[in-house]
Amino acid sequence: RGASPDFPWQAPTPPPRRRWRTWRPWCAMWAQAVAVAAARRLASPTAAAGEASLAASLTSATSSQRRWRRHPKGGRYTPTYHHFPTEVKLDYPPKDRSELIKLPDSKRLLFVANGWWYPTGEKGKKNKHITPVLAFASRNKHNHMDSFTLEEMKVFESLIPKLQAQFKEVKKTIAEQAVGDATLPHVCR
Repeated sequence: RGASPDFPWQAPTPPPRRRWRTWRPWCAMWAQAVAVAAARRLASPTAAAGEASLAASLTSATSSQRRWRRHPKGGRYTPTYHHFPTEVKLDYPPKDRSELIKLPDSKRLLFVANGWWYPTGEKGKKNKHITPVLAFASRNKHNHMDSFTLEEMKVFESLIPKLQAQFKEVKKTIAEQAVGDATLPHVCR
């Protein structure tokens, strides 16, 4: 293909199929070239009404294109951020663990396995303290969420009466909150 007045350069050839990520700059260049050509046709005194509407539609189409990076979930090919470092470490998935326990409402998984932590904060074999831990996993993908040592579970068990009292206090306000929610406008999206 030869050069035309609208496209002064030679038409670029697409890259080989194995290098698919390099195709995006070519697409952007073509979109820009089409917009420039449409603007030139629009600016020429001999532009017909049909060409003017075509040029306007081409320039608006290229300006509204969305790129992969603008995907609503943060990008199409970006990593999934499901790893959060914790104080109590655990080989996951564990090779030796207790029977799984499923929580009734949230469907989270619980099990006991051997883990470790560093009491002084300095890593190394000398500072590694191996202990049984209670681990939590997510309900659908079974990602490791957190692990608690025996000492942390004892503190948690001591807080159970306070937590139950707070649950009772909040349950008393449910009726008042329902009346307040009924006065708010509800909109289906």
